[in-house]
Amino acid sequence: LTQVTAREMKKYGVTVNCIAPRARTRLITQTFGEGMMAAPEGTDAFDVFAPENVAPLVAFLTTDAAAHITGQVFLVFGGTVTLMKPWTAGPTIERGDRWTVEDLDGEIGKLFTEHPSSIE
Repeated sequence: LTQVTAREMKKYGVTVNCIAPRARTRLITQTFGEGMMAAPEGTDAFDVFAPENVAPLVAFLTTDAAAHITGQVFLVFGGTVTLMKPWTAGPTIERGDRWTVEDLDGEIGKLFTEHPSSIE
């Protein structure tokens, strides 16, 4: 969605990016509890899950210095900003003819030798 919207809005000078925050928010704590995302003890400890760790990237992306950045996904966690890779092609299986359900049943496992077949 981010990449499609970025392409469509580019002609209007609008940039579109996605930020995937790893932050302690009401949604997270009400759904899963604080657990491992609890704030650290003590006032001097750096809180990697503090939502305000995300704000500097949000603000930066609104500046002229970021005007060329569009269609990107950023993961923000504590003091780390990671540019996520877009989809890339993985393993391929080929038949040279139309696949049948039975043929796929015998070959599909080859696609998952280095990648899990389900999201964990």
